[in-house]
Amino acid sequence: MYMTLSKKTFVSALVFFTSMLVVFFVFQQTSFAQSVEKGSLVFSPEYPSPGENVTVKLDAYSVDFDTALVTWKVNGEVVQQSYSEKTYIFKAGPAGTKYTVSVSVKDGEGRTVFKEASVVVSDINIVWEGRTYTPPFYKGRALYSPGAEIAIQVLPTITKSNGTLYATDELSYAWFVNDSNVASERGKGKHSVVLLGTNPQQPLKIYLEIKDPAGKVRASRKFVIPTSQPTLMLYESSPYVGVRYDVAIGTILSVYNTGDEASNMSIVAEPYFMSAGRRDDATLEYDWRIGDSKKDSAGTLTLGSEGSGTGSTNLSVTIDSRDYWLQSVRKDITVQYGSISNWALQSSNTEAL
Repeated sequence: MYMTLSKKTFVSALVFFTSMLVVFFVFQQTSFAQSVEKGSLVFSPEYPSPGENVTVKLDAYSVDFDTALVTWKVNGEVVQQSYSEKTYIFKAGPAGTKYTVSVSVKDGEGRTVFKEASVVVSDINIVWEGRTYTPPFYKGRALYSPGAEIAIQVLPTITKSNGTLYATDELSYAWFVNDSNVASERGKGKHSVVLLGTNPQQPLKIYLEIKDPAGKVRASRKFVIPTSQPTLMLYESSPYVGVRYDVAIGTILSVYNTGDEASNMSIVAEPYFMSAGRRDDATLEYDWRIGDSKKDSAGTLTLGSEGSGTGSTNLSVTIDSRDYWLQSVRKDITVQYGSISNWALQSSNTEAL
């Protein structure tokens, strides 16, 4: 009886040991695959634009990549194979192009694990301009001055599963300015917005996220809009042709007469990139000074010269915004005056914006 119990005990112990050994070997065989299967493929950037370099990284732990052959494929074609490279880099093609990236890891005993993910190239064209003043016929963009509002228009190129493009109003937009969400400027169809910086002394750091109708993020973009200081230019105003926007007044302005007849010249001040609707806007405060004399004028000043003799004086104009305390600009020039018979007429000293 004693021997029978010992055999049963021995048999039970042997069965238990064998089962544990089997479990151990099964674990050894599957642990390699499980460690990689728990990993993932990470795309950077997550939503690439045309022409961007896209880095794909395999995140996996407990894997000895020095002894495992790593094979990368893009759209079914082998593009890279090595024993240590856990990343692959490629350049994104046109908007709408889909890339299916797969990676297989094979160890020395022939065991293979597999990971696959896809990314679709999207494009976001962004058009912006500051809501600031520029004079007529100005061909450039109105820049962003401290404290000013800025208008932004987004033109996304994001494809559906059938290859057609989403209309701009089908997509949802979330806007962030200087890391703060703009609650009033998010939602479906918010592709055209007017934003205001939280800190007028710093550039606008904007982050845009675009989702499809199913709520999946399909594109994102970070961009910075620099802060520009207002610029002041002076122009001659002619009674015959109007303001001479083709030639700006430089550092020296000559106002001359024939000796017998007085001569007058009108000049206008144009404050580029200030938050105003026009140059004589009520929100703008002008300070004209000829020498030590202050002249009151909204945006135009008339200078006169008569009598014999010549001379010069300093002319300055300062424009301040009543609503935006950081917006201020000043211009200083020298005015030469007198009879043309007493000095040679010099070529006009002009400058461009």
